[in-house]
Amino acid sequence: MAQHLPGFWRRNGPVLRTWAIFALSIGGMVSLLAFPPLTHFFDVDLAAFIARLVGPIFGLLGTPVAVSGNNLSSGRFAAQIIAACTPVLPSILYLAAILAFPSRLKAKLWGAVLGLPVLFAINLVRIVNLFYIGSYFPQYLEVAHYLVWQGLIILAAVALWLVWLEVVTPRYEHA
Repeated sequence: MAQHLPGFWRRNGPVLRTWAIFALSIGGMVSLLAFPPLTHFFDVDLAAFIARLVGPIFGLLGTPVAVSGNNLSSGRFAAQIIAACTPVLPSILYLAAILAFPSRLKAKLWGAVLGLPVLFAINLVRIVNLFYIGSYFPQYLEVAHYLVWQGLIILAAVALWLVWLEVVTPRYEHA
């Protein structure tokens, strides 16, 4: 058995290295979330910023929603945006996948610059959708929030990474 290990490492080295970078990237970025200034930013500031962004969206949709800090409320429903409601964790997954994939730094930077705003926008759609579900179909809110949208936002991160692989990476790999 031991005599086969050198061949295994030689054959699978690039894949194992990619998985190791992916795991270490996720671990490193998640660890940063525990750093007190960043914890406050993600738990309080970013959540409140997202609430301030979705408030006008509801106005455009004809639904007046009051925004106070990270709280949203209407005559029908109220919700609090917390750190888990932000696109931080799907962004970590997306960035870790980009960092782990063997490509040039320029391609990685383009992936981050173009992909993170898309994840942010999808998350805004998620919050607006969940608020409407809570307002008009509260019996479906838990399923929509925990089963449907959590899966969709992770799927969006993976789909964006696949788009990055196809669109951005080949352009810069041979430059």
